[in-house]
Amino acid sequence: MLTLRIVGLPLGLLSFSASWPVAPVATTRYRLETKIETALDLSAVGQGVQNSTATQLAIFSITLSDTAGGKVMHVVIDSVASDAPLPDLPALLAKAKGAWLHGYIDATGRARVSATSADSNDFVAELKGRMLTFFPRVSAGATAGTVKVYTTAVDLKSSMRAVKQQVITTYTVGPQEDRGGEKATRIDASFVITGTGTMESPMAGSMQVESNDGGKGTYFITADGRYLGGDAVSEGKTLVRSAMLPDAIPVKTKQTSAITVLK
Repeated sequence: MLTLRIVGLPLGLLSFSASWPVAPVATTRYRLETKIETALDLSAVGQGVQNSTATQLAIFSITLSDTAGGKVMHVVIDSVASDAPLPDLPALLAKAKGAWLHGYIDATGRARVSATSADSNDFVAELKGRMLTFFPRVSAGATAGTVKVYTTAVDLKSSMRAVKQQVITTYTVGPQEDRGGEKATRIDASFVITGTGTMESPMAGSMQVESNDGGKGTYFITADGRYLGGDAVSEGKTLVRSAMLPDAIPVKTKQTSAITVLK
């Protein structure tokens, strides 16, 4: 039976604002839970539609420190749990624990990752890509109704795939709301993600992929820049092509994510 390993999240789902005022050095610990529902249509090879669900839980800390023109960003992974169908999953999870990423956020809120401790680890590679759109680029003091649109180029590289994505995100500043007993500004976001590249299958080898995703999210940020959590949902379709396959294989995904602050 032909199987495809499709693991990963659309980027730009859950975020906090680096451009809102924050303390000179601030560390926040996050819990990110994700559910991925996949419908793999193998009708082209006579196998019909295969449905699967995978869940992932990641806990990590982000430290932001003032520097000239922006913030130094340091991310440490506390733990990752997953039931995704990956080879050597226990070893991958163990090696992700304690891994770190280091980068920079400029004055406009644009992030980049300059180094990691474990580039070859799939979970670290996924988090590296996510960090590029983790921070919504909303200016400090923005009033309700303010709308900002940004485009981000994301290069995803892991043992499973090498994909270049374009993420177009629209942020809309909402009103003040209560979030866990604190006043916070709600930020609504919608995003469109397109991607092209390759992915690996143990049965079909290297394959070409084209993807289109869209979704929305809601985030909560205090006046001093602390991100208090949020959620997001997206749906997408990927076309997979291989010289070993008579036709392109369509893959539909639905992904839901929720993030909370751990105190």
